[in-house]
This record gives sequence, C-alpha cells and structure tokens, in this order.
Amino acid sequence: MVGYVSRWQRNLHRTLELLEDKLHPVGVPLYFADEEILSSAERDWDQLVGEAQDAERSSRRLSRRIREGYASKLAKDRDPGGHPPFGFRRNAAKLLQPDPTTVPVVIRMYELAAAGLPDAAVSEQTGIGIHTVRGVLTSPLYVSRLRDGSAAHWDPIVSVALWETVRTTRAQRATNTGRKADPRRPYALDMLHCAGCGKRLTGDTGY
Repeated sequence: MVGYVSRWQRNLHRTLELLEDKLHPVGVPLYFADEEILSSAERDWDQLVGEAQDAERSSRRLSRRIREGYASKLAKDRDPGGHPPFGFRRNAAKLLQPDPTTVPVVIRMYELAAAGLPDAAVSEQTGIGIHTVRGVLTSPLYVSRLRDGSAAHWDPIVSVALWETVRTTRAQRATNTGRKADPRRPYALDMLHCAGCGKRLTGDTGY
C-alpha cells in the first residue's frame, strides 16, 4: 500500500518495470490509497499510467527549474548555490560568504595538511569528520574559485600558495605508498563522473 502514485515513483518506465516484471509476476499488487488505484486491476490501468506520467512530468519540470535557478545564480552572482559547505554560511541576500565562526578551523585544517598530516590526523586534531575534512581540502571554494575555475564573489579563506601546497602534499601521499589508482580496476564505476571537471571517479581500496 502506497499513499499516492508520485510517492511510489516519479519515473514512468521504472513504475511499469517494477510492476510488470518484478511485483505482479510474484503476486504482489500495489494499492495507491489517495487515487484508489489497484495496480493489478485492468480498469485502473489507464489512470495508473496517467498518474505515473504526471508524476514524472512534474519531477522533470522541477529539476529543470532548479537547474535554471542554479545556473542563473552562478552567472549573476558568482555563487554555486546549494547547501553551504563547512566554513561558509548564507547572508541575508542568500549568497555564500565565509563564516567567521568556522573559518579558523578551515585554516587549521590546511595548515595541518600542509605540514604533512594525513586526513585522518587532521580530522582527529580538529574534531571534524574525515569526509568533511577531505571535502574542505579538495575544494577550490576556499581560494575563492568556483568548480569551473572562475572567480567567486567572496574573498579567499586560504592563500592559493597554501591550497596548492596541500594539494601537492596530498597527491604525493596518495601515490607514494603504492601504485596509482587505475580507472580499469573493477571497483572504478564507469557511471560516476565528477560534476565539475567531467573526469571519471575512481576508487583505491588502500586509500
């Protein structure tokens, strides 16, 4: 039992695939309470398909508007949009700006990393989760650069020289204890790519 069709799926193809290929063959129908649709009932089939199509149409329209909004914000305000990363906050105009309460922690992270400490040690020293630490140490936002390399609208939190030192230090540590990550390894998923540079994301079981 599902509340309504769009709560179940917002993808017409996926809806039909799951119902026809997975659930119905093993005797499992779905009942959509709001629309009073039973997926296994022939008389409800046209309505079910129509509702699923409307749900996908609405989802696609919303996604398009969000993308357009982010693109407009990026072009007009030099702001990446989205949730503020660690070290930032949004001001009254909803624009990203450095957060004075956490900027010192960001600077500390970079200083520790530049001194050669691995990410786990930086995390332990600052009390910030390791995934957040890695995000901070690899993001160009902290030198006032957007993901595409263009200038952002705020002042840098750390110097370019420090940022480059950290990047070089981390890159050396990532490869000097073993072979470089090979994108042909089976755990490097072909479908995952960086949204910023377009390169394929690869994994390394030892790092």
